[in-house]
Amino acid sequence: MAIVDLRLLARSAARRMPDSQAPESEASELIRYVFGKSRSDVLYDPFLEIPEDKLTEFDRLVSKRASGYPLQYIIGEWDFFGHTFYLDENVLIPRTETEQIADEAIEFCKKLDKSDCVIIDMCTGSGCIGLSVAAAAENARVFLCDISDGALMCAEKNRKRLELENAAVYKCDVFSGFEKSGLPRPDIFLCNPPYVPREELPLAQPEVGFEPRIAVDGGAGGMDFYGILTKDWLYSLNSGGFFMFESGEGQPEKILKKIDSDVFDAKAEKDICEIERFVSGKRKL
Repeated sequence: MAIVDLRLLARSAARRMPDSQAPESEASELIRYVFGKSRSDVLYDPFLEIPEDKLTEFDRLVSKRASGYPLQYIIGEWDFFGHTFYLDENVLIPRTETEQIADEAIEFCKKLDKSDCVIIDMCTGSGCIGLSVAAAAENARVFLCDISDGALMCAEKNRKRLELENAAVYKCDVFSGFEKSGLPRPDIFLCNPPYVPREELPLAQPEVGFEPRIAVDGGAGGMDFYGILTKDWLYSLNSGGFFMFESGEGQPEKILKKIDSDVFDAKAEKDICEIERFVSGKRKL
């Protein structure tokens, strides 16, 4: 056992993670994870008697994070839209900007004069988008769809964690199209597909290299998924139905060109950083 000043431990850890965008915050997260002490605990009661094996474990995890391995995978969970989601290497790490999809879907679902609002969350990953909607909208019935068995297991763990009976995981290949899916026609269709251009993957942030390639590789130009989404899945929407896609910088205008303006009202939307990130709209016919 050793008496340790957690403030000094946090500062030392932060200095070892210079490439992190928020080293102090991440050091605090690791202290919470390993020692069960929050940031306020560290400030007001910093001295702690710690077993040597715990110190060794903390040192190992700091080194792992310093190598570029994502903090979210280390601690095995992350917050999204007010909920804490289980995470592993089978799924994309939830980003704050993606919460905008859940927010707009919830707003639309609550306004819909329908007791059973069918929602498809395609490329669901951890299920963070669809489950956030299911938790907030009582009239939602959400299908969490993915091709990856690992992702579906992760989404199911999160469904059980949030105790949501109005959501279900569903294995589905987006490229097979709606008619072969066996899914009901949705009132809301949501998708955060892989959209990083394949040619840019070697230049992406280090954390992206640890995320599953199937969840980030959008093919040449990052546009592989938007063809099938706009030419097939959008037409599965019920009349008046809402859709929203996430995309990469510079992609929304290209996606809009693929959408039939006679059938859909569609627009590009900016994220919280004022970057055009989303394409959303409604089916007119």
